[in-house]
Parts: sequence; structure tokens; C-alpha cells
Amino acid sequence: MNKTVRMLALTGAAVAAGLSLGVAPASATPAATASASVQADHKSDDRRDDRRNDNRRDNDRKSDHRDQFKKHSQGYYRTLGACTKVGKVGKVHKKWVSFDCGKVRRGFHRNQWELTVTTFRRH
Repeated sequence: MNKTVRMLALTGAAVAAGLSLGVAPASATPAATASASVQADHKSDDRRDDRRNDNRRDNDRKSDHRDQFKKHSQGYYRTLGACTKVGKVGKVHKKWVSFDCGKVRRGFHRNQWELTVTTFRRH
């Protein structure tokens, strides 16, 4: 008798929870708000483009050697040893100038080692 009552109570609670989840109100934003946010996005894009153009002009004026180097992610490895080995091989074969292996803390590649390399950009 106890098992039957417990089973019916749990089944009833599960059905009630399932029904309450399916009855959530719709939360759509009005069209005016959406268009305002789109316009705000376009304004921020314009500002971003202006900043890029200013940076390009500044970079044209400078002939700094730091502009010739570029950092980017080369890959992800399961162990620090594997990451270091690939980094050293690339450096020996002059694929990049320097490398760094750092542990990824979050995201799809968490708990893996990211190989970040610095390459020389030839003009």
C-alpha cells in the first residue's frame, strides 16, 4: 500500500511540474524596441569603423617594428608536453618566432593546452 501511494504521489507531482513548465507566458519584444536596438547596433558599427580608420592612419604614420609581429592560436593539445613539443618543432622549422602554452580554463576546449604563436608578417 505504501509503495502504491508513493508512486501515485510522485506521478502526480511529475505531471503537475510538466504542465506548469508548458504554460509559460510568451515574452516577445515590441517591434519599436527591436528597430531601435538595430539602429543602435548600426551606430556602434559606424563608430567602430571610424576607430579602425583612425588606427590605420596612425599605423601608417608609425614605422614601429611591433606592427610586423602577429599573435594567434595555433591549436589545442591534451597535455603540456604535447603543446611544448609542437611549439618547439615549429620554432626550429622557423614557422613562428616564439610560442606559449596556456591552460584553457573555460569553454569548449577547457582543461586543454592552447598553443599561442607569434609570427613575423612579411610586407
